[in-house]
Amino acid sequence: MTVISDGAEILKRLLRAMPNPTTHIIDWFILP
Repeated sequence: MTVISDGAEILKRLLRAMPNPTTHIIDWFILP
């Protein structure tokens, strides 16, 4: 599973709770 997020702490905790393998991609792109 791949999760793309803005680095929010709740998503980091969610990924740790999920079965492996997971990939966390931090996306700092902000939409206007």
